[in-house]
Order: sequence, then C-alpha cells, then structure tokens
Amino acid sequence: MRQCCLGAVRSEMCLRWAARSHAVLLELADCARDYTQTIRGLRQSLDEHHSEETLEKLNKAESARNDLEAQERLHQAADHHRERSLRVARF
Repeated sequence: MRQCCLGAVRSEMCLRWAARSHAVLLELADCARDYTQTIRGLRQSLDEHHSEETLEKLNKAESARNDLEAQERLHQAADHHRERSLRVARF
C-alpha cells in the first residue's frame, strides 16, 4: 500500500514539474517567436499523461503560432505589393 502511495505522489510531482517546465517553454516561445519545440513537448506530455492544463497550454501555443504565421504571411504580401508598386512607379 505504501509503495502505491509513493508512486502516486511521485507521479503527481512529475506532472507538476512538467506543467511548470511547459509554462517556461511557452514563455520562451513567446520571446523567441518559435513555438515548434514547445508544441512538440506539450503533445508528448499529453501522450504520456492527459492533463487539462497541458491541453490548454497546447491550444494557446498553437493559437499563438497560427497568429504569428498569419502575421508573417501578411508581411510577405505587403512586401510583395510594395516591391511591385515600386517597379511600376519606375516605368
């Protein structure tokens, strides 16, 4: 019985540690604008132990990555149109 309780406590401690480390990874991803590693880690964590908190963090990271990618596409389109208008203005 005692061994079972110790295993449950260790498991809970591991889950808390993983949640904290994923929170740190998410903050780093916000700064670096690179969510790939964070999303991979969160998915791997969900595969091992399903947690609503981890799922929420994964959804937040994927949403932020999608927003960043959409923003990059808009910047690329704006650059393209700016270059195109400069070429037309030269003629």
